[in-house]
Amino acid sequence: MFSIYLGTVVGAGFATGREIAYFFARYGRDGLKGCLVTGVLLGAFGAITITQAKQGASMAELTGCLGGALRMCVIVAGVCVVSGVLASSDRVCMEQLNMPRNFGALLMCGVSYLVIKGGFRRVGVASAVMAPVLLFWAIWLGGSSICEKGEYWYTLGLAGYSEPGWGWLGSALIYFLYNFLVAFPALESASKSVSFLQNGGQNWTTVALAGLTIGLMAFGLCVAELLEPDCLLFEIPALRLSSVRGDVVRGAYFIVLTMALTSTAIGALYGLISGPSRKLPWAPELLSVMAVLLAQLGLGTIVERLYPLLSIGGFLLVFWKLGGVAFQAKNKTK
Repeated sequence: MFSIYLGTVVGAGFATGREIAYFFARYGRDGLKGCLVTGVLLGAFGAITITQAKQGASMAELTGCLGGALRMCVIVAGVCVVSGVLASSDRVCMEQLNMPRNFGALLMCGVSYLVIKGGFRRVGVASAVMAPVLLFWAIWLGGSSICEKGEYWYTLGLAGYSEPGWGWLGSALIYFLYNFLVAFPALESASKSVSFLQNGGQNWTTVALAGLTIGLMAFGLCVAELLEPDCLLFEIPALRLSSVRGDVVRGAYFIVLTMALTSTAIGALYGLISGPSRKLPWAPELLSVMAVLLAQLGLGTIVERLYPLLSIGGFLLVFWKLGGVAFQAKNKTK
């Protein structure tokens, strides 16, 4: 359960550093507070989701306008996740392998499609492996940046951004709402597994810890980006951060990033096909084409324009979850 939650949230935008740059690092030291707030919220609402799942509450039971709106938001958010992975893959292939535009996106989409059509196997294992690797990388990156450039801590400022934002707290809330919407189908699906039922009450603490860990990872990566602000000018800041540490680190992270993008693309596309959109005809083909077309916008545009819009779906989801908590509390008092 820990790796499922962590692996779902830590997708293409996180692993490339683009999400952290836009939602947190742009606000200087205040962005670090946003990382911690996001971690607490992801942990709290992840635990609420797991607790309510034990009592049988699921999106499948929702009807009416709220149920339809939430299902549509989940599908659109899933397509955006896949398109973000494709856009990241395309940029990585262009910068690191000198491949032509769209080659990386089409290659990643083709691999994901073939894996799903051929049988979904062992991708969950890949996600479980990649999550702790990225955790270690984020913490190491932040720690090494402090050791190398800690004297610049009190001069942290904005770099690479000039347009107004939502403030550090508003940005943290938007980031939480979008990622909770994306991770919710995976949490709900995992809550029906045998291991979930066997662990009983331990699951909510595991998910809460995963949410806090995501906040810690964001904190470490944000520190690194703030202490090396030149990386904020790049489409994939994480590759720039790795490059300045030598060819060995750059090569190692290129492999890690490629594996993370692949597992995220396959997992997200499979989640869409087996989840809310499973009744759609030609779902794999249709969603793959939609993701490829959306990837043409580029990772920066997807993160900075589409993610905030989709946070509306996250707000509806939080509204539903808080309503469930209030209903349970009312029943206990009777």
